[in-house]
Amino acid sequence: MEFKIDKYGVLTKYTGIATEIIILNGVTGIGDHAFQDCKNLTNITIPDSVTNISKYAFNGCKNLKKIIRNSNT
Repeated sequence: MEFKIDKYGVLTKYTGIATEIIILNGVTGIGDHAFQDCKNLTNITIPDSVTNISKYAFNGCKNLKKIIRNSNT
């Protein structure tokens, strides 16, 4: 699995190399450095179930161009 999600539903780490990611509904937050230095990442879709995104969640994601909030994921 490319996502590490803790018992509270917080995505704590992404280990994949995809350029586009869809986070599934039910994830409640995105933790510090969860996507640290994911240089391939260009687009991410975040469901409405995510109510907290930590300050440095996307630190070093130099190619991230689009973040979409979506209630249908």
